[in-house]
Amino acid sequence: MKTAKKTERLDDLYVTGGDRLYVIGSQDGDFPRMGEHISGEMTGIWVHPQKVLDGFWIELGWDRLTPVVPRATGFRVAPAYTEHHYQAAGEWSARRRQPTDFRP
Repeated sequence: MKTAKKTERLDDLYVTGGDRLYVIGSQDGDFPRMGEHISGEMTGIWVHPQKVLDGFWIELGWDRLTPVVPRATGFRVAPAYTEHHYQAAGEWSARRRQPTDFRP
């Protein structure tokens, strides 16, 4: 299975579409406020025609009392999933994979 990986211009948008549910966000793992049809409300998790969540975020580590919510450092797309790669301070890293066969 061929995949495409990106490490630059991660503020570009992506869509992970399933049979009933889809995710719209940016490739750096954020869910930016965008959209003209419904101003600022088009990214997030959708079960058409309803928006289920505005988004979700990952915390990797703590800087004193503030959680560290890093931006993804890499993005991969394949026929069956999209994937975000995170690198936190030190040796910690994480991967968030979203399959296209979502079943709510």
